[in-house]
Amino acid sequence: MRGDEVQLELKFEITSPHGLNQLIQMSVGQLANFAGEILAFPKHTIPIFLGQQLPCLDIAQRYEKTYAGIEFEASRDYIRIHAGLLQQRYPDNLQDQVRDIIGQSLPSGECSLDRVATTVELSPRVLQKRLRLEGSSYVKLLQETRMTIAREHCVINR
Repeated sequence: MRGDEVQLELKFEITSPHGLNQLIQMSVGQLANFAGEILAFPKHTIPIFLGQQLPCLDIAQRYEKTYAGIEFEASRDYIRIHAGLLQQRYPDNLQDQVRDIIGQSLPSGECSLDRVATTVELSPRVLQKRLRLEGSSYVKLLQETRMTIAREHCVINR
């Protein structure tokens, strides 16, 4: 996470070059669809960045018509989600924004106060102060989110 965006990246360790570009394209596209579904975004609105060279013109035009933004020849394969979309999803509710970010970041282990604060475009100190004024804290929201995920996991695995 940097500034007002979150980047999700895929890496493959495949020894055969046959079909690698197609596999990467499909996987990054699926990642965009998955993230869009989880965040309830309209289909094909998450920008996709592919490291491969721009394909022939006909294929590039077909992609541009299908997705709202595919950039070829990027530094790596990833999607980008703007933090402003979280604010649209949870207007005027900082605690829900923080819970959402924590919930998305826990599986990767990258849900530090600094990262969450950066995502909501606040300094860690200001985030803590605003949460304190609302009767909460980063640690409290982290614990609540962990408990919610654990409860959901128990229900699913029963």
